[in-house]
Amino acid sequence: MRKRGFTLVELLVVVSIIALLIAMLLPALSKAREVAQSSVCKAQLHSLGQGLTIYAAESHDKVPLGYGHDNKQLGTHIGVTTGYVGLALLITSEIVVTPGVYFCPSWGYNPDYYTLEGSKNVWPLKWGSTTRINYASRPNDHEGQSLAWHYFGSYFPPGSPSYIADGLPRLQDMDNLSLISDGIAVPDQVDNGHEVGVNRVLADVSAAFIPRERLEERDEDLDEITGWSDPKNKKHERINNIWLALDGKRP
Repeated sequence: MRKRGFTLVELLVVVSIIALLIAMLLPALSKAREVAQSSVCKAQLHSLGQGLTIYAAESHDKVPLGYGHDNKQLGTHIGVTTGYVGLALLITSEIVVTPGVYFCPSWGYNPDYYTLEGSKNVWPLKWGSTTRINYASRPNDHEGQSLAWHYFGSYFPPGSPSYIADGLPRLQDMDNLSLISDGIAVPDQVDNGHEVGVNRVLADVSAAFIPRERLEERDEDLDEITGWSDPKNKKHERINNIWLALDGKRP
């Protein structure tokens, strides 16, 4: 007697069940992957926070934070066409030797410009070229004064005068303030990152996740930054408020 095989209907039922199980498992797997990637991101921010601590120990307590081109949206730019900016000094001073620590594994925004392998992102760091990372540097000091890098004539090693008119901020003055966070220049950077929030590291090198809701509590915050072409005074105000939210403070 011939053994009875599966009928077409039975096979379709089995395939449907497998497809249903896969559909049920994918969100869980995706969530697990994001949890793992967020943990790596926080570990990298912790490492960068330690790097700032080492830099401060070698530089009279000064830390290389701030932004170039007079644009607080460019906190993720460490190399511009006229020089090195902010967190680039952790590389030029050889405190950071592995560039991968600057790149969040969850990042998906504009990869040609914002990844280590991006065709429009120059690595290794090269004088006169544009280099971007995934993490944003704090744009203001503890008193709310802008940390704008105005002079890019040459690179000053640790302990030398900085590019910032009023000098680099002191680490001890930044107590309980966020120093570095995931990119927050435009909402798309968060949408294509952890999506539901961002990671940040404090001056004491503790890293934590900040829910997106905290960044969008006021009209001037993340959800109101419509793009790179916003009037500078408005987007600077909104970014200032986002950093206050990362600090757990509000104006």
